[in-house]
Amino acid sequence: MRLVQEGALIAGRYVVEGPLGEGSTAFVARARHVVLGQEVAIKFLLPEARGEGQRFLREAQNLAAMENVHLPRILDFGEGPTGPFMVMELLRGGSLADALRDTGPLAVAHAVDCILQACDALVEAHERGLVHRDLKPDNLVFDKPPGKGPGA
Repeated sequence: MRLVQEGALIAGRYVVEGPLGEGSTAFVARARHVVLGQEVAIKFLLPEARGEGQRFLREAQNLAAMENVHLPRILDFGEGPTGPFMVMELLRGGSLADALRDTGPLAVAHAVDCILQACDALVEAHERGLVHRDLKPDNLVFDKPPGKGPGA
């Protein structure tokens, strides 16, 4: 892992278990709450993106205010030795990119359902004046593995 190491304790309550992904401004790790045992995803702002700190905070605040079932819930926000981080609900189904790589193209009905769910979330974001800025298959994540019910 690049930004935080496996086993690192974040904010005295989350233990990092491994990487989930990295984009141009953030690194996401799987972690576990030390008291509750809850698995979470923690998004860390990368050092080279520190000038984006206020935007990162607004992203967390806006996500926390949205109650769309197609968006991960924000559970916590803080500042640590590596900079700001947000703790989110862990979505367990993998990304659309993973599904396409593993099984090939989706059935038309499933593809349409995924797109409609993403559009539903984007409508709420756009109504709040927000723009995603990085919409791609890697960033469309299922809450369940494909074939185990709806939930993109």
